[in-house]
Amino acid sequence: MKRIIEEENLEPNSEFIKKCLQTYYSVVREDLNATVLMGESFSGKSTILRIVEKFINSLQSKEKPLLIRYLNPKSSSIDQLFGYYNSEGDWEDGILVRLIKEMNEFQEEKEGDQWLVLDGTMDSSWIDSLNSAMDRNRSITSSNGERTQLNRRIRLIFETDSFPLVTSHCTVINVERNWLQPLHLFNSWTKSLEVNLGQ
Repeated sequence: MKRIIEEENLEPNSEFIKKCLQTYYSVVREDLNATVLMGESFSGKSTILRIVEKFINSLQSKEKPLLIRYLNPKSSSIDQLFGYYNSEGDWEDGILVRLIKEMNEFQEEKEGDQWLVLDGTMDSSWIDSLNSAMDRNRSITSSNGERTQLNRRIRLIFETDSFPLVTSHCTVINVERNWLQPLHLFNSWTKSLEVNLGQ
């Protein structure tokens, strides 16, 4: 893990390595389907995921790379996320449901893990509908009664600044902003500068 961090020209301080390892051990657990990275903006959540992604890919076959898809759930309404009946009375799958179906189809063609990263504030307006996707059922039930099953190789990851108490069946990793000091940023910048000048 430290080698990956250094290759990214980042500062491998102990707290950063700790959070990367916590995230890694969470996403490889077979008994859990969801991981929550909770912290303020610029606390390093996205960087942690990038390091863990590269670490996982370094351990497995290049023919089976980790595939990551991103979605901001707060950018859409509940109907747009999970589905709705259109003006003609026909059912339209929501963005999230369509995305999971696409990931399931991809999983049938190729082996390998997939992450669906939901980047945005978690609140009960939409997270309640995902509770069954995070437990052993691993499914989403739409308003029309259709159940969409998540393949066992698909992992839900939440990047958020809050965590509703109604949510269970997941690992929560608290990413404090105070571990990221100006010196760490400066050291990373100088490393990047050295690499760029060397090219």
